[in-house]
Amino acid sequence: MVTQQARDNLRRYLAVSRLPAVQTVLKTAELTTTQRFVPAGRPGGQPLDAVILLTAYLWQTEHLSASLQREVRGLAEAAVQSGQMGELEDFYLDILTLGRRLNWVQLAELLRTTGSLGTVGQFAHLTRVAPEHLPVIYTAALITKSADAVARYLITYGRPGAEQLQLALSFGEGAVEQLVQRQVPVTRATGPEFEVGAAFSLRHPELALMAKYAAFLGGIFLLVRSVDRRLFLSVETSLRGAFPRMGSSVIAVILTFIFFILSEPFLLKAAASSDYKLKLIIPVLGSVDAPASASSTTPTTMENSTILSILIFAVLQISMYFICLIKLSEVERQPLPAPGKLRLVENEENLFDGGLYLGIAGTATALVLQVLHIIDANLLAAYSSNLFGIVCVALVKIRHVRPYKRKLILESLHGAAAKESSS
Repeated sequence: MVTQQARDNLRRYLAVSRLPAVQTVLKTAELTTTQRFVPAGRPGGQPLDAVILLTAYLWQTEHLSASLQREVRGLAEAAVQSGQMGELEDFYLDILTLGRRLNWVQLAELLRTTGSLGTVGQFAHLTRVAPEHLPVIYTAALITKSADAVARYLITYGRPGAEQLQLALSFGEGAVEQLVQRQVPVTRATGPEFEVGAAFSLRHPELALMAKYAAFLGGIFLLVRSVDRRLFLSVETSLRGAFPRMGSSVIAVILTFIFFILSEPFLLKAAASSDYKLKLIIPVLGSVDAPASASSTTPTTMENSTILSILIFAVLQISMYFICLIKLSEVERQPLPAPGKLRLVENEENLFDGGLYLGIAGTATALVLQVLHIIDANLLAAYSSNLFGIVCVALVKIRHVRPYKRKLILESLHGAAAKESSS
C-alpha cells in the first residue's frame, strides 16, 4: 500500500466491486473534514488513502466478521451522508496501527475473529503500549477465536494479564480458553493440590463457591455457638424459647463476610497496571480544531490497611460481646435472690453499652489516623467500627440482657406474691 502504483491498481480492482458497502467505504476518501489524517485527495494524504483501500479490500475478500461489517458499514454510510468522518476516522487510525505491525495474513485473521469496533481499538491500543506482548496477545486471540474476550482480559489486568496469558499458553489451548472465558487472574497456589476439588470447581464453579462459603458459615456458627453455650449455658437453659437465638448466627454471617473479602484478594483491588486502560488519542496528521476529550476512570480499590482496620474493629466488638456474656453469666451464678441479681445487672448497664463506646472510639481513631495519613483515607474503615458496635450492643441487650431481666422481674414478682400470700 505504500507505493502509488499499488494503490492505483487496487483502486481499479475495487471500483468494479458489486458490494455496495465496498463502494461506500471508497467514497469516504472524498471527505475533507478529517482531524487525525490529511484528507486522502490532498498532498500527504497517502496514509488515509492506503487505509481506506485496505479496509475496502478486507471487506471485499470477506476478512471482516459479520458484526464488524455492520458497524463499519453504518459508520461509512453516516460519514458519506453527513460529510464528516466522525468515529470512522478512529477506526481507520486503528487499522493503520495494526497494519504497520501485522502482515496481511495476520491482520485478516485477527479481524475475522474481532466482533466490534471497540475491540479493534483495544487491540490497536495494546500494540502501542505493549508491543513486546503482541505475539502472546495475538496467539491467544487466534486460539480462543475471540479477540473481544482477549482484549477485555488484557485491558482489565494489564501487564500481569499478559504474563498470565503466556503462562496459560504454556499449558495448551484449554488453559487459554478457561482463562479468557472466566476473566479472572491466575493465583499461584503454594500448598498441596486437591485434584478432586479442582475438577469439581472447574465443572461447577457456582456450586463450588456456594459450598465454600456454606462451609465457612457453618464452621464459624458452630464455633461461636459452642463458645456462647459454654459461657452462658445456665441463662440459655432458663430462657429457652423466650427469644429467638440469633446472636451466633449474626456473628457467623459477619465473620463469613470478612472471610469472603480476605479469601478473594482480587476483589479488593483493581488491575495492577492501569496503563493499559488509559487510551490517549493524539491527532496524527490532520488539524487540531476539536481536541479529543480525554476521560479517565479511577478504579475503586480497597487497600490492605482498610481490610486490617475492619478486621480489628470486628475482633474488638466480638471480644466485647463475649465479655458481656461472661459478666451476665457471672451474675447468674451469684447466690442471690432475683431482686439482688436484677440490681447487679442494672449496675452493669455501662458495660453492656461498651460496644457503642468502643465503636465511637474506633471511628474517631480511624478518622484521626486518616487525617495524619498513617492509613489510607477510607470512610468504610472508620464507620465500620460504629456499625459493629451497634450490632454488638443490639445482640447483647436484645438477645441476652432484656430476656434475663424479664426473667428476674417475674421471679421477683412471684417471690413478693408468695410472701404476701404466706403472710
